[in-house]
Amino acid sequence: MAIYHLIHPRSHLSGQYGIDTPWQVDQIRQLLAFIQRVRDTFPVLPGIDDGLSEATAMLVLEQVLPGCRALTCSLSCSTAAARRLAAVPVNLVQVWYEVAAVTSITTLYQLSMAMGVGLSDVSHALAQVLLRQAESVYQADWEQVMKLRWMAAGYPVQHAWRWHTVYSQPLSGRLLQRTLSDLQRLESGVVATLEPEQAGSAPRAQTGTSDPSALQLALFPTIHPSPLSSTNMEAHRGTRR
Repeated sequence: MAIYHLIHPRSHLSGQYGIDTPWQVDQIRQLLAFIQRVRDTFPVLPGIDDGLSEATAMLVLEQVLPGCRALTCSLSCSTAAARRLAAVPVNLVQVWYEVAAVTSITTLYQLSMAMGVGLSDVSHALAQVLLRQAESVYQADWEQVMKLRWMAAGYPVQHAWRWHTVYSQPLSGRLLQRTLSDLQRLESGVVATLEPEQAGSAPRAQTGTSDPSALQLALFPTIHPSPLSSTNMEAHRGTRR
């Protein structure tokens, strides 16, 4: 087993984030590069990481990579624990420029599959982490959270939401069902989307109104807004790359 310290030079997060895993550092960098590229197909939302922060990377790796365990060390942890975690740094900015930006999505996909991690695994893990961040940031914006919950459940993203990717491409269709060919087209600058009618039997809102509360009830009839938490939640704002 090896411990890798995930770092981002422009991070605003406190503490330290890492993983304990049997995989080699080059394999971890390659998988992180693939995760970065998949993240680029997700929506850009105010206050939410538009790149891959060390906290997001840690949580996604723990979910998708066999034998991987997340490690965190707060500002108050012991010196010995902090030193142990920081032994082998993995710089996410370097991963982008040295691996993700210079390697085709097909190659990154094949490397990811060789580690037992598929595109759907990464997409679903990213969606769950993004939703968790949004529930902290958008406590007063229930409609936005409901849209993200719909997305995280794998249902079609709607044109009316006006979501865009990192590359300012309109985002619509069944986000979590993208295939390798979809990613390849996105990589070449061609917007690949699936209309909701093409995306299978996902539920559609039949409200006939733009009222957010009606939209929420139509999509999630058993979910109700929770009161705002007084807890001081740490911001998940990040910078690209």
